[in-house]
Amino acid sequence: MTDLEVGVDELQKPSVEAFFVADHADVVGGKVYVNGGFWSRLQFPSYPAVVPHIAIVAALHVPARMYQAEHVFTVSLEDPDGHEVAGFKAEGRFRVGASPDMELGEPTTLPVVLPVVGLTIQRPGTYIFVLRLNKLELARLKIHAMQVPIVQQLGFMPLASPPTGDDA
Repeated sequence: MTDLEVGVDELQKPSVEAFFVADHADVVGGKVYVNGGFWSRLQFPSYPAVVPHIAIVAALHVPARMYQAEHVFTVSLEDPDGHEVAGFKAEGRFRVGASPDMELGEPTTLPVVLPVVGLTIQRPGTYIFVLRLNKLELARLKIHAMQVPIVQQLGFMPLASPPTGDDA
C-alpha cells in the first residue's frame, strides 16, 4: 500500500478535528462560538466539588461514505482510576448529507456542543472525557482536578500617607 492509498483510506474514516472544554459554547449557523475555552485544570479548596457549568465541544469530521445514515456520539467521563463516572454520559444523534454547494465525496465538519450543568468531581486527580462515534473511540481529553488552599484576599491598605510637596 502506498502513502497516497493510506491517505485516501484515512479520509474515509470519521475523525475529530477539535475536542475541548469551555466555560460556555454554542453552535450557530455551523460555527462554534466559545467563551473561556481550551482549559485543562480545575481547582477547588475541597472535594467533592461541583462545576456549575461547562461546555464540551467537538468538531467531527464526517466522510461522505457516512452520509444519510443515523449516527450516535457519546461522551463519557473516566475518574482517576479509569472507571466511568456513574451518572455522567452525554449522547446525541445526527444524520448529515451533502449540501448542494459541495463537491462529490467532500466530507462534512459537524460542530457539536454539549452543555453540562452541575458536574460533581469526587476527588483530585486526572479525569478523562472520552468521545465515541458509533461506539468507536475517537478522542480523549484530560482534565486535572487539583486541591488548592483557600487564599484569603485582603483589601489594599496603604502603610503611610504618600509624601506631599511640603514633606520634601
